[in-house]
Amino acid sequence: MNLKNWTRLLGIAVLAAALSPAVTQAQNLEKMKIQHYAGSMISLVTYIGLDQNIFKKHGLDVQLVATATGPDATAALLSGGVDLMLNSGDNMLRALDKGSPAMKVLVGNVREMPFSVVVSNDVTLPPGNYQEAMKGLAGKRLGVLARGSSSEMIFRALVSASGLNPDKDVTWIAVGGLPTAIPAFQTKLIDAYLGFEPFQTAMTSQKVGRVVLDMRKSQGPAGLVNFPYNFYIARADSLTSKPDTMRKLAAALTEAHAFMQSPANLNAVVKSASRFISIEEGLLRQMVINDLPVYSPVVSEAGMNKWIAFSQSALGVKREFTPAELVATGYIPKN
Repeated sequence: MNLKNWTRLLGIAVLAAALSPAVTQAQNLEKMKIQHYAGSMISLVTYIGLDQNIFKKHGLDVQLVATATGPDATAALLSGGVDLMLNSGDNMLRALDKGSPAMKVLVGNVREMPFSVVVSNDVTLPPGNYQEAMKGLAGKRLGVLARGSSSEMIFRALVSASGLNPDKDVTWIAVGGLPTAIPAFQTKLIDAYLGFEPFQTAMTSQKVGRVVLDMRKSQGPAGLVNFPYNFYIARADSLTSKPDTMRKLAAALTEAHAFMQSPANLNAVVKSASRFISIEEGLLRQMVINDLPVYSPVVSEAGMNKWIAFSQSALGVKREFTPAELVATGYIPKN
């Protein structure tokens, strides 16, 4: 064999040796499906874990599965369509109250409600604090994701705390999630909406609305402050049947949280977010800065007790729960 052929074969051998660890690693990644809300800041931790290869670092090949609502996410988890869902406490508690298979919180997502009450600039509100502003919603049309949803129940609690009667003094209109809520607001179908990013930034930047109550800043009645809105939730039987995989997921999500909270990573967080959230870069950066303080992987007993109390008082949940029943305590960061 001549020197030219030997050189060619040696090059192929070296390339194969260099690629083989990567090929082996890719083959060894465990496939997992995580539910998300497409284009929403509420799913930012998942997006960071995916775009920064944190899931792969922990041996996971993650596929995103979009759902429009929390009940849809619950259905996907319970049917086996996804391995992990991001959902508010009410959807888990209401399903369990109706006898669904057991579910457990694996990792937290936010430490506060991510919502703001955004009111049309065409609506005149009385001056003063947010309680006074909320009184100005008397006779107005208030938009919610869906009738009976947790966002409506939270909005009703805010309206009630201002002294208005949520059953008589306002009109409730279901307008869906962000893709339909934004047009409903722009076309004046509704006068106010309880939304999370990018709703707040989209409406204020277009100068069609303003924020009158920001729950991210601990505004609102005491029962809704320091209230962790949603969590990463798995079926309990998955925790039993594949505990190592669930630990990998918990570790990856916790690392994604830590990556986001490092000031040195702000540019990288914005860049990763831009791959999933379609909004002008300057506005996206501001959204990230506004929301970062709200994120946390920690799930406290006090926070879970708030969900339990709210689900019973506002959502009609009958079953008695304890935080220990609802949380996979061996997986969640302590602080």
